[in-house]
Amino acid sequence: PFTLIPAMACYAIGVPLFSPTVPILLLKCVPPTQRGAVMGLDSALNSASRVVSPLAIGAVYHGAGAQVAFTLVGAILWATAAATAARAAAVKQQRTTSMSAGRTSWN
Repeated sequence: PFTLIPAMACYAIGVPLFSPTVPILLLKCVPPTQRGAVMGLDSALNSASRVVSPLAIGAVYHGAGAQVAFTLVGAILWATAAATAARAAAVKQQRTTSMSAGRTSWN
């Protein structure tokens, strides 16, 4: 029970910081003419994932057990983190190349 309290505190602090950050970062990464479409897509994906994810993981939990469900979620999180890190490295390289060529971003 005592290990749950710090985890709950991290969640309570992290979610309010995360929620407004992603749309702001998205707006900085796309041209002004595409911002509405990107924000709509972000909102649609967030809404769909809030419905589909609990149902899917609940089905895995019910069918295969807790260990499989938690292992699956952990694997998905690790894969997402790896893909994000790889994408961040590619964007950093692209920005470095663009800046050296005299081009600017949409910031």
